[in-house]
Amino acid sequence: MASVIVLKKDSVEIEIAGPVYRDQPVAGPTRWVTGLTSDGTRYAYQLNSSDWRTWRMNLELTEEEFEDLEHFFYNVAQGPTHTFTFTSTSEKQYTARFAEPNLDASRLGPKQWFVTLTIEVSGPVVESEGSE
Repeated sequence: MASVIVLKKDSVEIEIAGPVYRDQPVAGPTRWVTGLTSDGTRYAYQLNSSDWRTWRMNLELTEEEFEDLEHFFYNVAQGPTHTFTFTSTSEKQYTARFAEPNLDASRLGPKQWFVTLTIEVSGPVVESEGSE
């Protein structure tokens, strides 16, 4: 199993350190909006395809890795605008897109960053052989 994740779109590919914690939350596939109209009628509708799952990862990155991720996020994928290929530490590839309009990052120290990266992936998430 690899200890890095890979983000790739067209000819741009970056490799950064994988998640720092083993368990990374993955949300279920459907998202619904519900509410009440002024006359008390309940309504609901689905926001996106049921094939996409939200995956949140905590990363500790070097300055160079953070700069690569920042460039990829803002200039290549353009935030949540474009999809890209995401390769997990279990070397499984997914079609993915960023779920947030900005990177959630904070400096840990000189040349070290902590990033919470939230992506949406198409299809079931496989952490390791035999799990789904």
